This record gives sequence, C-alpha cells and structure tokens, in this order.
Amino acid sequence: MRVMLAAVLAAGGVAAGAAPAGAADPTWRAGSLAGWESLGALLPGRPAELAATGSTVAVIGTDGPLRIGDPGGGRAVRRPRSRFPGGIAYLGPRRLLAGAGCAVQRTDDDGATWARGVLPGCDHGDATYGPGPSLVVVDDRTALASYRDRTWRTSDAGETWAVTPARGDAPAVALTADVWFRVVVTGGPVYKDERSVVLRTTDAGRTWDRLALPDVLWPGGVRRPAEDGRATAALAVRPGGALVVGYGRTLLTSVDAGTTFAARDLPPNDTPAPPAIAGPEEPIERVLCDPAGSCVVGTGELGLGGGAGRGRVFDGEAFGPTVDGPPERAAVSPAPGVVVGLTYAGGDDYKSGPVTYRLVRSDDLGATPYRSAGEWYGGAVGMDGAGFVTGFGPGGDRVSGDGGERFGTAPPGVVRRVRLRGRPGRALALTATGALWRVVDGAWTLRNRVSGIGPATLVDAGDGGAFVVGTRGIRRLSAAGAIETVRHPAPGRLDRPPWAVDRGRTLLVGGLRDHGKGSGGFVLFRTTDGGRRWTRVPGPVAERLSESGSITFVDERVGYALRGDVVVRTTDAGRSFRRASVVPVLDTTKDDGTSDESAEVGTLDVTFSDRRTWLAQTTSGLLRTVDGGRRWMPVPAPLGLSAGAAVLRGDRLLLETPSAAGLWRTSLRSWQRTPSIALRLVRRLGPERARTVRVAGVVRSIPPRGHVVLTAVRADGTTTPLRGVAAVRGRFVATVRLPSGARGLRAWYLGSAEREATIPGAGSPLVRVP
Repeated sequence: MRVMLAAVLAAGGVAAGAAPAGAADPTWRAGSLAGWESLGALLPGRPAELAATGSTVAVIGTDGPLRIGDPGGGRAVRRPRSRFPGGIAYLGPRRLLAGAGCAVQRTDDDGATWARGVLPGCDHGDATYGPGPSLVVVDDRTALASYRDRTWRTSDAGETWAVTPARGDAPAVALTADVWFRVVVTGGPVYKDERSVVLRTTDAGRTWDRLALPDVLWPGGVRRPAEDGRATAALAVRPGGALVVGYGRTLLTSVDAGTTFAARDLPPNDTPAPPAIAGPEEPIERVLCDPAGSCVVGTGELGLGGGAGRGRVFDGEAFGPTVDGPPERAAVSPAPGVVVGLTYAGGDDYKSGPVTYRLVRSDDLGATPYRSAGEWYGGAVGMDGAGFVTGFGPGGDRVSGDGGERFGTAPPGVVRRVRLRGRPGRALALTATGALWRVVDGAWTLRNRVSGIGPATLVDAGDGGAFVVGTRGIRRLSAAGAIETVRHPAPGRLDRPPWAVDRGRTLLVGGLRDHGKGSGGFVLFRTTDGGRRWTRVPGPVAERLSESGSITFVDERVGYALRGDVVVRTTDAGRSFRRASVVPVLDTTKDDGTSDESAEVGTLDVTFSDRRTWLAQTTSGLLRTVDGGRRWMPVPAPLGLSAGAAVLRGDRLLLETPSAAGLWRTSLRSWQRTPSIALRLVRRLGPERARTVRVAGVVRSIPPRGHVVLTAVRADGTTTPLRGVAAVRGRFVATVRLPSGARGLRAWYLGSAEREATIPGAGSPLVRVP
C-alpha cells in the first residue's frame, strides 16, 4: 500500500519509554476517550486563536483538535465544526465560544459537545469553510460577535444572538453591554498616509463619537495630535474598567470610559539592542493587561527574545524596565505575570509555504525571553501504510515495527520499509544509497548493499528475505543476507521506481513504460519461478493500475488492488482481475448541509487483512468491511479528527490523525454495538419522475444529536454525497435532488469516538428511486 507519513507535530513523542530521540517531551495529551489509547502528544495544526480563563488557555488552529489546559500542559479535545476558525473566547469559567461562519458555537464540557448559535441575517459563508467572526467578551453572559460590516450581541451566554445597529469595523474592546471602542483607519491610498482614530459608542453601535485624545509623543521626540502621525492605536482594558490606549510613544489611560485621559510617555529603552538589530524608536503596537492590572506595552522595535518587539511593563501609574512585548499574532494573560501568545514562525502563504505561528509563553510579562510552549513543527510521530510507527526528530528517525512498543534509531536516508510476514517485530529497510538493513525488535543491523539497478522498491519475499526491484535490475536478499541477481522483465524501460508484490511463488512487477521523451501506459509482469520466465498480465484493469494502487495477496492465488474507488480482485495469482467492490465516498458536506462540489473526493488506500476484512482510507474518513466489500461501515476517528494511515490486525486498530500528528490504538471489541439506520422515501416533490425527493430516517443507538450523510448510488455502485443532516434524538428529515444516473439513496451515520463511548458508523439499505 502507498506509504502515508505523518504530518509534523509540535511536541513530538510516543508512549512512555519510547520517545523518539531529540523530540520534545509530550505535553498536550488527548483527554480520556473510551476504548482509545493515545501514543503521542497532539497539536492544533497551525495555531490561530487563543482564549483564557483563570489559569486555563484554549488554543485552536486551522486543523487538529482544540487544546485546553494550563499553558505548560493540557489535553486535546474535539474542535468545533469549522475548518477556518474565527475568534474563540471564554464566557465565564467553563463556557467557551468559537466563531465559525455565520454561527458561534459553544461548549460547556471542554469540547465533548458543541451547540450552535446562529447569527441572524449573516451572509459570511458557512461554518465549515468560512472564517468565523471575531469575539469580544463583556461579562459572564454578554459577548459580541463581529464581522467588518455587522455586530451581533448575546445576553444569555451565547444561547441566542441578535443583530445590533452597529455598522463598520468590529469593536476592539467593550466596557459594558452598550459601551464599546473601535479603531478606524483613515487616510489616502498610500500606506504612509494612513491614520487611525478611536471611536466610542454608548448605545450599542447606533451612534459613534470620535474620542478627543491629548497630544502624544511621536518617534523622534516630536509631540503633536494623536491622529497626526502614521500609527494604529492599541486598545486594552485593565481590571476594574480602565481604558488603556497606546498611540505613538504615549500610553493614555481613562477611568471614565474615554471622557478624559491621563498621558504617560514611553521612556527610552534601558537595555540597548545589539547593533545587528538596533533601529529607530517605533510607536506602540500592542497592549496586554494581566488579571492583576499590570500591562505589557509592545512597540515595533525588534525584541531580544520570543516576543514580537521591545516594550515596557506598566502598573497603572509608572513604567517598569524594558521587556519583550506581547506576541504579534494573538496574546492572552491567564494569570498574573503570565503571557501566552502566537508569534510568527515562518512562511508567507506563497513561495515559502503557509504562514505558521509558534506558541510561546512568559511567566514574567516578557522580562526574560519567551520560551516555546509548543511548536507546530520540529518533531513528529506518525505511521506508514505498512504499520511502522515512526518518530521524527533532530536526532534522527526512530522506527518501531511492533505498533509503537519498541523503538530503534533508524539509519539516515531510509526510502523503503517492509514488514516481514510471520515474523513479529522484524522488518527490512532500504536507503537511498542501496544499503539494506534488518530491524529486529527495534535494533538496526546492516545486511548488504545493492547498486546499479536504479531507483528501487523493496518487497517481502515471504521467507525472511526480500526482493529489491529497480528500474534496471532486480536483486534478491536471502534470510542469511546473501545477494542474488534476478532477471528483470523490462530492464531500463520503466521510467520511475517500479512497484512489486510477492506472495509465495508469485512475483508481480509493474510500472510506467519509458518512451524516451515521455511515459507510456502502465504494464504489469508476473513470474512464478523466481524470474526465469516472465509473462505480461493482460486486461484493461492491469493497464490502468497506477503506482499508488499496489496489489495485496491474502493467499497464494487471491489478491486485491484499488483502481479509483473500485476494488478489483485476482483469483489466479495475478493473471486476471475482476471487480470486487466499490468503496463509498460519504462526506464532503458543509455545516449548512450542502455538498462541497469543489472538494477532492475519493479513496486513498485500502488494506486487506484477508478475503473478508478490509480497511479503506478515504477523503471522508475510514471504512471497514468484514464481508469482502458487500457492506462498508464508517470507522470514527478520535475527537472528530481526520484519519490518515491505518492498520487493522484482528480486532486491534492502529490509526494516525495527521492534522494533529496523533497516533492511536483501540480494540474494536471495546466499542459499543453498531447502530442501525432505516431510511424511507416520503414523496417526490414535483411530477412523477421528478428527481427531487423528501426522505425520512431513524438511527438507533446513537447520541442524542448525530450527523447523518445522504448519498446517491449509481447503477455501477459508485456514490455521490448529497448533503448532511442532523439526527436529533435519532430522527431526521431531508430534501435532496438526485443526480443523473442515480438509482437510489443511502443514509450513513459516521460514528463517534468520545469520552463516554465509541460508537461505530453504519449505513442504511439502498432505497430505490425509479
């Protein structure tokens, strides 16, 4: 099967006693999940937003789980259903709000369940693909959710939201339910001409007044009106309701909601910057106040540590010594003296890849350099399609062949790995330089070398040895380590590393033909006598097999391969192939229930344990069959994460969640019994042959609220996802339009892996629509 390596992990690691060399100790772990064991630390994808309450910090990224806990450690929990999160904010000590599209989702149980509050009149996209609104908390029951053109308010802790009269830029801070402040940038089209003004409303956005700010100090020692120089005001609120405004090189404070201000100029730095980063004084850019009332004021000058710039601590009356300013992407202060934030780590969303941020922390308001509280990159733990658990770190790869129980240091440059059948804990590996290594219980031993055969593939020979199949030659490594030359069926005529598979006496070798200036079609060869005689496998299936669709033999004669979403089978050791099953594509639906027609869908990989038990990895998750593909059942991943590579051996499942760089083990026997779904056609909406229909269904043995997907089924068995619908107390009703060629409908419950129980997925019988 195609190798599927893990995404990178912020704080890499595996189970205790088996941590990869050089990787950081795991700090953020999964919360307790019924029936699941987490083998590694988790991270929130690219960190994007922060929230804090007391000593608890919540971090959400563009993917991966939501992390909740003390900044030095915590647990990963289910994220809200949103691909691009908006703001997150705590409303009181337990309720966490998360902006998502035209909704604000809320949880009171650390992500175990999420409820959705709709923003009426919103037209900013759906909660799965659209960035969410920003959030400003006023008190334990009042909060604001804003886009640039509209603001909503809740007065019942997020249960319901009502649109306010406010228009224009979103509020930056709020003192009460009706008194808000925002910054508006004005000026000409040239950046240097931009100015910013601070506006106040005392009637929830019906009217806005421009604050009368005193003259402020600008870089270079010039004092003039606040709006006279190029700068953007920085706003914050101290405990007790004092407004703090940073403008130019002056900090303005008001205890009467912005009616009058006291001005204090930022002193020069008392710690000179090294010559390499020294530069002119810059305006105040960020202000953050901790729960005790101390504020850290950051400028645009280069910092000395992990903060975003130089700054000062302000205690409400006077400035303290020079410190590193708050991180620039986002920052919160969950406890006195503590700052946790996101600072730029790399990328530009163009040539150098996506922008990434690093989670950093200070316990003294930046007086000492910020330290990392979780990298988005650096170490990793993951798994390939053969079930090898790999820990990546600066000290090199560490690979386990027994499901993460024992690890050994891998040699550099490993390009292929293969598990030896019938030999637990044993494997062979091939490096880019042609070195062949044997792995026994985590210990790596050099066995031999091959050369002159071109880019190669490693194949288990079934007797403790292996075939090394290259573009120009084939070598066989015996169990004792000796090398033997095997005749190649098409030497020099394959344009990339071929793939091959062996089962008993049969060896199959395939690849794309090299036509000199370009590649030709796919060819497949077969031998049963160790390579003395080769025959070409006939048939259109063999011609169209891609290198990502390798063949797996489950006995001497029966093997399986994947072509698109179709599983094909050979019962004559590879002479011919026939259609065996179609893997259903279940869920490309968005939160509003519609299908995302632009999403890439399909089957990525299928592993075959025997003639009946298979495991499919698709763009919509994992599916399992125990009857040779007649019936497929969705397999839920922990915390609602997307599943990557997975291996099923008996009832033991090992799977990877790449977006969180997580690795998990479970026993299927620990899961609750499989639910059942009944689907029926209510009526057609239109003429007798109309393709728009209303259906209703019942799902038994699921949580009070579950997600169901409706798919159309064509005559050839392929599926098209139509829409998602919520099953409330096990019941759902939906209206769908069948595409051309569809012969019926099926409903699917995708399963759930949560704290209380893991419930497998299920599908309904086909409902025919003539």
